[in-house]
Amino acid sequence: LASASALAPTPLLALALALALLSAGCGRPAQGKLAAPPEPPMRTILVTGFGPFLDVKVNPSWEAIRGLEGTVIGKSRITVAQLDVTYRSAAEQLQAAIDRAQPDAVLSLGVCGDPALRLESLARNRATAAAPDVAGEVRAGRTIREGGPDTLESRLPLEALRAALNDAGFPTQDSEDAGGYLCNHLF
Repeated sequence: LASASALAPTPLLALALALALLSAGCGRPAQGKLAAPPEPPMRTILVTGFGPFLDVKVNPSWEAIRGLEGTVIGKSRITVAQLDVTYRSAAEQLQAAIDRAQPDAVLSLGVCGDPALRLESLARNRATAAAPDVAGEVRAGRTIREGGPDTLESRLPLEALRAALNDAGFPTQDSEDAGGYLCNHLF
C-alpha cells in the first residue's frame, strides 16, 4: 500500500509506481522445477485508488491512476479500479476488481498528508479513525477481522520498490502505520 498526496496526481506517478512494482519483481511468474516458457505470458497489475471523502473532493490516489487502464508496460498490463471510501463495500469492491482482473500483483494507493510516497509495511487489526466514511459509518475501536492476527505485514518487496521509486525521482518514506481508516481496513 502506498499513500500519495502532495505529489502531483499524474499518470507519470502511477506509471512510476507500476514500473517500480515490475522492477521489484512483483508479478513475475513463480520459478518452479519446470522450464519457464520461452515467452513469459502477459502479467496483470491491478492498481486501486479511492474516490472522494470528507474534505478530499478530488482524490489524488484515483486521479494518479485513472488514465492507466489497459496500459502495457513491458510484459505487464495495468488495470485500475476506484474504490468507494466505505467500510461496508470497499472490501467487496476490491475483491470484485481482483476477480475481474485476476492480477499477478495488486498495488493500492491512498491519501496521506506527507509529501513523499509512504510504503506501508504494516496494518493493524483495529480501526482507529474517528472520521466517518462516505456513508457516515465510524468504526473507531472496532476489530477489523475477528480472530485475525493483531498485525499484518506487507508481502511486497518494499526495499526493491523503494529503490526503484527513488531511482525514478520519487521520494519515499517507510511507514509501519497504514492509519486507522480505509487504507488500514483493506490492507
